[in-house]
Amino acid sequence: MYFLYNFGKNVKKKKKTFRIVSALIDMRGIKGEIIFHQSSPFDLTTLTVNLTNLNGRVGPYHVHLFPTPTQRSPPESTCSNDNLGGHWNPFGVNTQVGVYPPPYGSTHDLYEVGDLSSRHGSLANAVDFQASFTDWNLPLFGQNSIVGRLSMQIYLFFKPLKTSKQVLKTLKSAQIVRQTLFIHTVP
Repeated sequence: MYFLYNFGKNVKKKKKTFRIVSALIDMRGIKGEIIFHQSSPFDLTTLTVNLTNLNGRVGPYHVHLFPTPTQRSPPESTCSNDNLGGHWNPFGVNTQVGVYPPPYGSTHDLYEVGDLSSRHGSLANAVDFQASFTDWNLPLFGQNSIVGRLSMQIYLFFKPLKTSKQVLKTLKSAQIVRQTLFIHTVP
């Protein structure tokens, strides 16, 4: 009885922060979201993709270096690499042909952080796409985080027009949620 009383007396509350980031997609009939969740800086990130009405019109998806620019740019150049930068690559992964691994061919650290398609698969030829992936090289915390400053780019191929457009959303921290976690300590 004493042990239980003492055990309950030493319960300490500790706040744990986790991050959930999402990119909501609603353009040209394609709807859905891409959600990133990381419990702490030391945990893996879960990437959940839920997109409908793709109808074979899309291809790869990536996280880019800069946020989506305001509409001061001409609409056709909004999603250009001049405005967005390349894929988010904080670790300086060599992307030269012959050095960069093929899709699905290697571990996450050999790809650019922002190259989601090569690590987890393209959306090409999909009608609807629902999947969840675990990624150990996609941080939501710290200086290499994808939160806030980056943009999500999904390439859309409109076959009847023979042109490509892009769905582009800036990743915003949906909320940094705090929850109470009870840590039990025994003296």
